[in-house]
Amino acid sequence: MSRDDDPAANSDGESHDRVVDSYSTTVTGGARELAVTRQFVRACLTDLPKDVVPDAVLVTDALITEVLRSHDSAQVVLRIRSIARGHYLQIETTPLDTRTPTAGESDNIRALVRTIIEQLAIDWGVEGTGGTVTTWADLDIPAQPAIQRP
Repeated sequence: MSRDDDPAANSDGESHDRVVDSYSTTVTGGARELAVTRQFVRACLTDLPKDVVPDAVLVTDALITEVLRSHDSAQVVLRIRSIARGHYLQIETTPLDTRTPTAGESDNIRALVRTIIEQLAIDWGVEGTGGTVTTWADLDIPAQPAIQRP
C-alpha cells in the first residue's frame, strides 16, 4: 500500500482539479483480500463525510469484482483520489493482466456492477492505453457545512 502525491498542473502548465489525497494498493483475488481492501478504503477516507464512505466501499468492491471475474489475472491495482476543486472522489481499477477480458458467466455480474456504479457515481468510464484497461468511477463529495463557533 502506498500514498501518492499527484501534480496540480498538466503538461501545458494549466491548473486542473488538484488531487488532495491519493492512495493505491494491489489487490489479489479472494474473499479475505477483498475484506482487507474494504478496510483499506475506509481507512483512506476517514476525512470524508461519513455518508460517502459506504458508497465508495461498494463502488470499489464492484469495480474489483468485475475485474477479477473478467480477467485471468487475480491482481488489480486500485487507486483512490480525493479531488479538491471538483469535490469528488475518483476510484480506479486496472488489472495487471493486459490480455483481453474473458467473456462468460459474468454477464449477470457485469449488469449488477454497472447498475451499482450508475446509481452511485456521478460519472464513470473505461480507458485503454498501451494494453491496459482502467475502469474508473467518480463519486460526489458533498460540501460540509462550516462549523459555527459561539
